[in-house]
Amino acid sequence: MLKGSQVALSTPFKDGKVDEEAFHRLIDWNIDGGSAGLLVLGSTGEAATLTLAEHHRLTEIAVEFTAGRVPLVVGAGAASTEQTVAHVRHAADAGADAVLVVAPYYTKPNQRGLIEHFTAVSQASPCPVIVYNNPGRCIVDIAVDTVARLAELPNIIGLKESNPDVRRFIQLRERLPKGEFLLVSGDEPTGLAFMAYGADCIYSVAGNILPGAMAQLHTYWDEGDAHAATKAHLDLMPLVHALYCDSNPVPLKYALSLMGLGSAEVRLPLVGLTEDKREMVRTALREAGALA
Repeated sequence: MLKGSQVALSTPFKDGKVDEEAFHRLIDWNIDGGSAGLLVLGSTGEAATLTLAEHHRLTEIAVEFTAGRVPLVVGAGAASTEQTVAHVRHAADAGADAVLVVAPYYTKPNQRGLIEHFTAVSQASPCPVIVYNNPGRCIVDIAVDTVARLAELPNIIGLKESNPDVRRFIQLRERLPKGEFLLVSGDEPTGLAFMAYGADCIYSVAGNILPGAMAQLHTYWDEGDAHAATKAHLDLMPLVHALYCDSNPVPLKYALSLMGLGSAEVRLPLVGLTEDKREMVRTALREAGALA
């Protein structure tokens, strides 16, 4: 399911409400540009700030707009197991190909709690589950031993790993042989290094801006041209760094607004970029050829 360039989409807003028309344009832009799969309602999609009704509506229109052209993964994580299970069941009923379930944030469970949480999700989910480890946002870090335990559960098919420690990824790959369990990088600067140690692909933010370039990087790698893939990855790094000059997706949404792919509007507690950071994003877009 997760091969080639996978892109985490933002959620466009207009006057405080979800902009469905811009969301449709963003989906088409990515698919037409070569993205092999899409993720909605992840960290980049500001899922934590959405109402339950918005969360459900975005899931439904993402399935409708994608229309089976590429695999669609829907973010379904929450701070509680009960709410997570409700999101998972709705996403499955709506037609998602898989769900991405982040470690519960703020509640700060220990490793035993994480195992019980994901066991409950696995038992309740009608569709495949991808575990999401993002200690920078969730505080908790899903241990390698815990991931190995979770990989034995029904329905759990892989892990999106946003811990940038390459040594940890090597340990994961050693414990979870390639082909038996998907391992996906969620950290773009170290993404190619992860692929060198057996990651199946990179989940990117920069792919929203340059879907073709991110798709080409994966093509080079899949064809065995490591030199070309490395150059493509390095060429994308100035843009990647600019897109992380502030909390994701604030810089991304400003960049997309300059490209006519939605407004720069974010929801509190996120706020817009300062002028110096806006200039950083504009410069990166121009140098990447995304702006005239």
